[in-house]
Amino acid sequence: IHKEIYIKDRRETLQYAGVHDLTDISRTESEPTETEQWGEEGGAVRIVTTTAFTEPQLVDADELADEVRRLRDEGPGEAPAAPEPAAAESDTVEAELEKPEPAPVADVADDEPAEVRPAETEDPEETADPEPEVSLPESEPEPESPELQALFASLREAPEPEPQPKPAEKSADPVAEAEAAEAAGSPVAVAVASPGTAAHLEADPFDVRDRLLLPIENRTLRSVKRQLLDLQNRVLEDLRIAGVGDWNPEPAMFTAAFSDDIAGLVREAVVAGVTGAAEITGTMTPQPPAPATSDAVSDFVDGLLRGLRNAHGDAATPGAGARKVSSAVSKVFRAWRTDEAERRLRAAARGAYHRGVVAGLGSLGVSMVVAVESGTPCDECPARDGLAWAVGDAPPPGTVMPPALASCACTVVPAS
Repeated sequence: IHKEIYIKDRRETLQYAGVHDLTDISRTESEPTETEQWGEEGGAVRIVTTTAFTEPQLVDADELADEVRRLRDEGPGEAPAAPEPAAAESDTVEAELEKPEPAPVADVADDEPAEVRPAETEDPEETADPEPEVSLPESEPEPESPELQALFASLREAPEPEPQPKPAEKSADPVAEAEAAEAAGSPVAVAVASPGTAAHLEADPFDVRDRLLLPIENRTLRSVKRQLLDLQNRVLEDLRIAGVGDWNPEPAMFTAAFSDDIAGLVREAVVAGVTGAAEITGTMTPQPPAPATSDAVSDFVDGLLRGLRNAHGDAATPGAGARKVSSAVSKVFRAWRTDEAERRLRAAARGAYHRGVVAGLGSLGVSMVVAVESGTPCDECPARDGLAWAVGDAPPPGTVMPPALASCACTVVPAS
């Protein structure tokens, strides 16, 4: 019983000290564990002894300087004796010495490269020896015969060039040349000039024309479109009152609506042409010519009336109502406001501009002008063949002053 009480007390003591496994009673009685010893000593921290502290040796500066001076005096050839390796490194050194030495590697730089011989395609025994060259004695040139020497002498003599007739000089005045040819009875050839015969220009004639005409054309076009809208309302009212079959447009009403705008466009375009002539030649602007009569107003009005009459005639069939006829007439006005009026006004402005260019060039002393093309010229435009004509004359026969059509974009410049 006392023994069981003793074991119980010892188990509680060991559990308190952190030991949970107690299996050997004899060991507990005779050989206590390390944890048991800590419990008996009454402490929870174990003190471990350390190595003694070694104070570092101080280095004298004078001794260090003497050592450096001594090493310098010894020279580079005398190397100081290497210190003996420590005892701890002896095993490593012995292990390295016991390793087998690597096989010697041949020095690549000292060895000569091996000769690489190409594969022989033929048997060396069958290869024929090259035949020795036989030097032939130089043959002496045979003496030339007297006939051959005379022939060579005649060939060496350079023949004198034959005088060529000078080309006939072209007359500077093609009109005078044509009159002289007509008086002599010879046929007169029509002079055809290429676009390259234009004189040297200070500015691009197409850029100058567009820059001067576009503001005038746009301002006139806006006013004409307003007049077209007013005329459309008046025509539709007349159709409603007069009836489908009895309506006939009044030319005076249309002429009065467009006369001021188109006439002003022509006058301003002529002045712009005179200004353009001065710009492309690099001279002062001359005095513009007096305003001339123009057919631009009548051409514009006639084109619009012709379209209205055709549309009314096609729509006013027997049994047709007023709505159908009014729709056909309104379609004509809509087409003119969209595109047709702009095309016709541009053609009228360019025609007046070119007349101003020719008049301005004449005032500046230019005698001949030529038409230059832009795009594809029409058959009636002189730019198609590059024809030139005098400033005071009309364009060549069969042609008209550009633009020949509303789509023509050619212009007129001084000829060289």
